[in-house]
Amino acid sequence: MKKKIFFITTCRADYGYLEELLNEASKKLTKSNLYLIISGNHFSNFFGKSHKLIKNFKNIKKINIPLPDLGKNAVSTVKTFNIASSKFARILNKIKPDLVITFGDRFEMFAFSFSSYTQNIKQAHLAGGEITKGSLDDGFRNSITNFSNYHFPVTEIYKNNLIKMGVKKKNVFNYGNLGFDKIKKMNFLSKKQLQKKHGIKFKEKNFVVVFHPETTELNQTLNNLKILLNSIIPFKNVNFIFTAPGSDYLGKQFVSEILKFIKKKNNMYFFKNLGSKVYLSLLKSSNGIIGNSSSGISEAPMLNIPTLNIGDRQKGRIFLKSVYNCKLNTSEIKKNINKILNNKKSYNISKIYGDGKAAKKIIEKIKNLT
Repeated sequence: MKKKIFFITTCRADYGYLEELLNEASKKLTKSNLYLIISGNHFSNFFGKSHKLIKNFKNIKKINIPLPDLGKNAVSTVKTFNIASSKFARILNKIKPDLVITFGDRFEMFAFSFSSYTQNIKQAHLAGGEITKGSLDDGFRNSITNFSNYHFPVTEIYKNNLIKMGVKKKNVFNYGNLGFDKIKKMNFLSKKQLQKKHGIKFKEKNFVVVFHPETTELNQTLNNLKILLNSIIPFKNVNFIFTAPGSDYLGKQFVSEILKFIKKKNNMYFFKNLGSKVYLSLLKSSNGIIGNSSSGISEAPMLNIPTLNIGDRQKGRIFLKSVYNCKLNTSEIKKNINKILNNKKSYNISKIYGDGKAAKKIIEKIKNLT
């Protein structure tokens, strides 16, 4: 009898990484029945219906599980978690997979892992062992780690973190970062192509801006966004290209605040959802990324692009030399933007994230596990 394997994506960010793994799975796991659960905010109108960007994979059956958008308070996260857990439990019980593959630290991913754990289904977790002290993600990620049987961290440091948590060394496999696989293979769009398709009139200097709610500082996080926005006002000759934050329950307020701020400013743009290829091409064509996104900690350094990492949301992660850490202070933010604009040095791509063959190695190991 064929083994049944579930993959799951809950947002545009994790799909950007999982796409390479799914490509490889569709080619190499032909003796298994493969399923892709599409859930989380992929079906949200507000966040750009990113499910439309998910391609069809040969030998992988898609299962859509829409969830309601988050409301305006923290209780809505709990309500959505309950709905997600119930829906996931039903599909898991119906199909009874032999293995599920989870990724990262979203609360929807935690709901899926929890539902799998309660049904005694084996789990393989990607991107565990990381630390983000400025968000609730640590709790979700570490819970998924504890629910999982096999682990695929993206660096040796994160592998060691897992072992310190009590995970058996024989069940931890560091094959590198799936994002590096994607970047090594990608045929990037040029500035001319990006301008034609998305209407971006590039200036000599351009920044991508991605700022997420800090879920451990709920009373302060909206004000922190306003500090960032006010800090970039003096840079009239620089483009600032915003992408939407994640779908934490304050995400909608953040988007409203950003749209209100950039109105009638000809050097500012906003996009709900660009898709992985366009986003990475935009990043590659920029002078840097500003905000508190994990993209600035992992993907930007892979592209030799500097990062202005603001606040404590990513505190605890590995920071390479291209990452400038900055307090949420207007003068500090302006000073560091100028530092990046005036810095002409190039950053070497670190080998910390592997050799760009993570997907092949992970799928080969999964084949042996099942």
